[in-house]
Amino acid sequence: MVFFGTDRGVQDVIFRTQTFKLDQQFGRSITLEHAMKPEPLLAYELNGEPLTKEQGFPLRLIMPGW
Repeated sequence: MVFFGTDRGVQDVIFRTQTFKLDQQFGRSITLEHAMKPEPLLAYELNGEPLTKEQGFPLRLIMPGW
């Protein structure tokens, strides 16, 4: 499974002899087996309030140990 964040960043990518600055969307992948364990959480609130954009709105993946 792949989870993509709404945040982005610029990364230098070297191709042959040139360096390019590419806008990247952040993401993380996990196996389906790991995703089906009881530890991962999908959070849509923090302390009873909807998540803000900085906190991962609309949904934040919480993976203990990451």
